[in-house]
Amino acid sequence: MKRLLIAQKCFLKWINFKSLHFLICCWVFAIFWGCALPSGQNISISLDRCSELLYAAQDALEKERFFEAEFYSLKCLEEDPYNASALDMLGLSRLERGDIEKAKFYFDAIRTADPNYDYLHHRLSLVNFYLKNFEDCRKHFWIAYDLNPVDPQTQALKQALEEEGII
Repeated sequence: MKRLLIAQKCFLKWINFKSLHFLICCWVFAIFWGCALPSGQNISISLDRCSELLYAAQDALEKERFFEAEFYSLKCLEEDPYNASALDMLGLSRLERGDIEKAKFYFDAIRTADPNYDYLHHRLSLVNFYLKNFEDCRKHFWIAYDLNPVDPQTQALKQALEEEGII
């Protein structure tokens, strides 16, 4: 009985090796001869782990599940400590929860992670508005406005700051 089990395992390994070998040969042949995959065949490329976590964080943030959004963002930062999008999600979540100082901490961290992050100055303008640092608020707003004057978030911020008499 023991010999039979050993023989079955060896046969299965041999079959798997032969199948893998055949598959590799087919791909090499197709690549060298310029063959393409049949049309309509779906090839799924999985997102990297951090992208999946950010997608989950964005979804949670939109549904106002702030602790869940922070959990996913922090998990992303474990894999990529300089991920500006994860820092942005954390800052937005803290801002929505009313923790302005912690939101500012995360938005300031974006400067180190990615000084060219699209919404960096928009976020800094917003958080400085809540902290009543109107000079910094104006400064960051105008930088954000110069970078992208037609952005809907920048336009909304402009309208709010005009209504408050800050700009």
